[in-house]
Amino acid sequence: MSNASPANEDYIMRKKTNMRDTTSDSIVPIHIACWACYIGYELGANYYVTDAISPLINIVAYYTSNIGLFYSQLYLLNRTISRQRPAYLKGILLTIALILVFLMIKVLLDCVLWPVKGTYDTRIHTIRRYAVLDLLRCINFIILSTLYWSAGYLHFLRGRSVAAENAYLRQQINPHLLFNTLNFIYNAVLRSSEAAANCVRLLADIMRYGLSDAPGGKVPLEKELVQIRNLVEINRLRFNGKTFLEFRAEGNFGQAVIPPVILLTLTENIFKHGNLTNPDHPAKLDIRLTADNQLTYASSNLKKRTSGHRPERQTGLRNTLTRLELAYPGRFRLVSGGDDDFYQLTLTIQL
Repeated sequence: MSNASPANEDYIMRKKTNMRDTTSDSIVPIHIACWACYIGYELGANYYVTDAISPLINIVAYYTSNIGLFYSQLYLLNRTISRQRPAYLKGILLTIALILVFLMIKVLLDCVLWPVKGTYDTRIHTIRRYAVLDLLRCINFIILSTLYWSAGYLHFLRGRSVAAENAYLRQQINPHLLFNTLNFIYNAVLRSSEAAANCVRLLADIMRYGLSDAPGGKVPLEKELVQIRNLVEINRLRFNGKTFLEFRAEGNFGQAVIPPVILLTLTENIFKHGNLTNPDHPAKLDIRLTADNQLTYASSNLKKRTSGHRPERQTGLRNTLTRLELAYPGRFRLVSGGDDDFYQLTLTIQL
């Protein structure tokens, strides 16, 4: 598992995919109505066949146990399967344990509510027969709960798929307008300010890079480094060269690939939240790739006094953490922190 600051770890946990709480206030009345119909149906069918009805205490005890099993299985599935990295084996083992626990509860209820008379062997035989029926009953409610969860989860995934498709379709429209506009601004500004025009050109390159398709979800690391240099140059032009950043990149980046904009977002945060105007304390950015394909991104900078420099609240960093979890589960480490004046961040990825 990756290591990060407590706030970032908390964010990752909150971002893990979970189904909507199936017992929220809006759905409770529906559940109550469905259980009432189900219990009424079973009691009615039992009365029609046997011409008898169980004591009220028995009805309450057994159906409380059954309903408890139903929602316990639902909770278990939400915590083990409905997440970014489903724990299938854990889910299966916990389901078996859940069945055994509720089977013991039901056997205990059988002994208390339906005391068996006769010899010891007769009582043991009867309890075993009840236990088989109780086991089948437990499995029945496990199946019902799993089917209910599956229907809700499929609905959740379908909704997410539709949202992703809509976002993709919007993305096909937006870049065309964006780049045409940037091209117009570039040509218009070039007449009066070459520096401003270069900023527009570099920005267009970065935007085109961020919006372009990445085969397999990754791009050559060299392309990411080119855009980092573009970002550094944009900020140098913005502040007339009065930004102080020591940037070093070492390693054979030729064959390495990485999800696009990962390192670029971290670099953008340096300019957004850092104070790079002090020549005595320049910001530092060090990117290295070792022979065993381990990438290290390390940065440090003075903090802006007005920003509070709380990276756990930054949308860009939160998105980066989520993308790292998806691309490199268990293969990256992000450590951030510092003191009142300085902020440091180190990201290590085993590519």
